[in-house]
Amino acid sequence: MSKEYQADNKNSFSFVKEWWKQRRNKWSANLQKFARGLMLPISVLPFAGLLLGIGGAIGANDHSASGVIAANIFKGMSEIIFANFAIMFCVAVAITFTSESGAAAFIAIISYLVFSSSQIPFIHFEGNTLKDIMWFHSGAGLNSLITSNLGIRSLQTSIFGGIIIGAVTAYVYNRLHLLKLPSAISFFSGVRFLPFVMIPLSFVIAIIFLIFWPWVGQAINIIGENIAKAPAGVDGLAYGIFTRALMPFGLHQIVIAVAFTTPFGGVLSTEIFMNAIQQANVDVTNEQIKHILDLLKDNPINGDQSIWNFINGLPYNSLPINGGASQVPIFEWFTKYAHIHAGRFTQDYPTYLGVCMGIGIAFILTANKSNRRNTISVIGSAMVVAFLTGITEPLEFTFLFIAPYLYYLIYVPLSGFSYMFMQLVGAHVGVGFARGFIDLMIYGALPVMKGTKFYYAFPFAIGEGIIAFCTFYFAIKHWDLPTPGRGNNEVRLLSKKDFSLKKTPPTTSDSDQRILNIIKGFGGKENIISVTSCATRLRVTVKDATKIDPQVFRNEGAAGSIIKGDNIQVVFGGEVVVLSAQINKLL
Repeated sequence: MSKEYQADNKNSFSFVKEWWKQRRNKWSANLQKFARGLMLPISVLPFAGLLLGIGGAIGANDHSASGVIAANIFKGMSEIIFANFAIMFCVAVAITFTSESGAAAFIAIISYLVFSSSQIPFIHFEGNTLKDIMWFHSGAGLNSLITSNLGIRSLQTSIFGGIIIGAVTAYVYNRLHLLKLPSAISFFSGVRFLPFVMIPLSFVIAIIFLIFWPWVGQAINIIGENIAKAPAGVDGLAYGIFTRALMPFGLHQIVIAVAFTTPFGGVLSTEIFMNAIQQANVDVTNEQIKHILDLLKDNPINGDQSIWNFINGLPYNSLPINGGASQVPIFEWFTKYAHIHAGRFTQDYPTYLGVCMGIGIAFILTANKSNRRNTISVIGSAMVVAFLTGITEPLEFTFLFIAPYLYYLIYVPLSGFSYMFMQLVGAHVGVGFARGFIDLMIYGALPVMKGTKFYYAFPFAIGEGIIAFCTFYFAIKHWDLPTPGRGNNEVRLLSKKDFSLKKTPPTTSDSDQRILNIIKGFGGKENIISVTSCATRLRVTVKDATKIDPQVFRNEGAAGSIIKGDNIQVVFGGEVVVLSAQINKLL
């Protein structure tokens, strides 16, 4: 083989390798961006769920006229949010991929309305009974695929239809929003031209969905039903392991959105509820049963969190069985007779209340004695935050970079077992922002009469916390891991200047200097392509990753950072939204 051929072959391989690296980095960046975009509608759910829960609690315990009005007020404010997930995800995706353009959001809303209304002529009914979709899709199994979107009777595409319309809108916007037309029709240049493209395109997408979605939707429903039939706890175990494993890459929000709001996380429809009341031997004329049937009419509930919020929002704590001879707590009723375990993907509370506490105690007890007090201060504060609010990333990133095998071999499986154990004992605890003690009280203790069995989180937390402590303590000692307060990895003391800054808010110049330092850590202004944020992370795309200096981020208060190709994630905690805005302002 000639040297020339070897050289050409090597150059060809290098070209392919470089091309694949660039493609992979671009896909990874888009996936992370997509996951960040999903955070926008998901962030609305905690407050909406809280309002729904308050309304359900008032309605279940106060049957006076004022109690009913108060319950309906809270439920009205929240139910409108849960009924319109699709368009929220549509707008979120559109603004995420268009540098948060308001014009793109406006076009996305119009496009989704056209997408939904265009389906009306092709969905045929005989009275109130579905006859067919596009003339050739027929059968009783299609009933769960029809719902009311913004008052429009159309396909139940869950968040998938909204995401696709939002993505197409973003693509068209990025391509055409700077389009210049001839002077005679220049008024329609730029964003004003987009409706001329998106309205007919939305109609075409609607036709494609009408042809293919009945098959896809039925397949998703079948998968979701079979997942629910898996041995108790197995689904939660797999979900917990998968989402926690994806967390360092920032992609876990995609899985969470799918489990929380789509049929993959479960379906509660009229047909399923009718089968349940037959098994419970209850007459459809029962007042409570009739009320639920009215709520489910033309409006199936998709996703584990959506189902949990629906059940929790009902104005009663139990449902009848055996002709009304006795009552069963409502969450237990749906599990036993509808085979729907609400909360199976939301209740890994033992991870936050126990596992993170065990890891934190291991850090503290393995620190050098001279640094023990400072370690207690730093790690202890992170433990308190994790326990109360469920924000665990500062602790997680502390050992993720030092010993990733501990993260994936110990921490990830324990997170999965938290879901599994809670499901095995019949617990049904929802979630708001995260899964700390505050959420446990709001979504577990407050609706306890509905059968949440939230108290099981505490013994499981203690057991898993002991396991986490023992394994981490042994690993840190045995391999002499440089955790906080050990060896040269000192825990920094607060100086007098630090104390003064804590007492007196920093001036504008101090704040600007910090932002300039962070920008310098990314290689300077010229090296930054985009800056966004999610719950606790700053997400930045750069031109040259070799110019990044992670030490700068640590000096400015970051808990850790991930560099993957040209995409960087830096954990700053809850302040990332402000930091992102400040950085973009200076850029």
